[in-house]
Amino acid sequence: MKIKKILTFFAVLFAFMAAVGVTGIYISYHNPVITEYIYQSDKITDPFKIVAVSDLHSIEYGKNNSQLIEKIKLQSPDAIFMVGDFINKYDENHDHVTQLVEELSAVAPVYFSRGNHEGKYIASQGSQIIDDVKAAGAIFLDLGYDDIEINGQQIRVGGMVDYAFALDSTNSTNPKTMKKEVYNFLCEFQDSEKLKIMLAHRPDSFVLGEASKTWDVDLVISGHTHGGQVRLPFLGGLYASDQGLMPDYVYGFYKKDKIDIIISSGLGSGFTWVPRFNNPPEIVLINFIPEK
Repeated sequence: MKIKKILTFFAVLFAFMAAVGVTGIYISYHNPVITEYIYQSDKITDPFKIVAVSDLHSIEYGKNNSQLIEKIKLQSPDAIFMVGDFINKYDENHDHVTQLVEELSAVAPVYFSRGNHEGKYIASQGSQIIDDVKAAGAIFLDLGYDDIEINGQQIRVGGMVDYAFALDSTNSTNPKTMKKEVYNFLCEFQDSEKLKIMLAHRPDSFVLGEASKTWDVDLVISGHTHGGQVRLPFLGGLYASDQGLMPDYVYGFYKKDKIDIIISSGLGSGFTWVPRFNNPPEIVLINFIPEK
């Protein structure tokens, strides 16, 4: 009788853990949630709001992403920032990306900054995706920027996936060791009194090395980390590729040296050995308001 009770206990425990595991995975790939931030700055004179999305990785939310589009539409954004990895490096085509851009462009102006997966997709499939994203209505930003006005507010929006420091033992921002095109782009980008927003797919581009101490960027918006892929209660995200286990900059709002950064957990993940867990797909809504 005692052995039977012990076996029953472990059977119930196993069933409970299995149910928790299945639920934790299920909520991580269904029904995107809205995470809202308020961003204040003395550079802001007129309130506006943007939606930022990243890391779709070719997942669909509703047929042709109808659920995702409707949720974004309900936020009534003044602009939509697409911050990379909407495709997988191994995908055969990018039709779903251009269709999503076309649908979102009917909601608000779209600014698209590529991620590392778009880079690898372009390397294997060619750069047609860039032309198609532009034709679908987006401003494509890769080591480039656009000066725009939203509700009377002057903004400079840039996009990059490169690291904002030298990839060597120093991780410095020395122009002699940094990529010349990256250094020149950042120097030109920061030369403005406008509110400066950088769409940088990798948060590591600015939180590692000397980048956050050097560059005059008001707000960096990133994805890439998938919120740590597995989110543990009380501990947060488990892993980020450049930062390793229990990363410091994986999800949420941070202030680091001269910059503010918002890191989204994104909408999905590509093929990985460990699925997203306890990590709902995310749409970021940022309300920009004058500093009190």
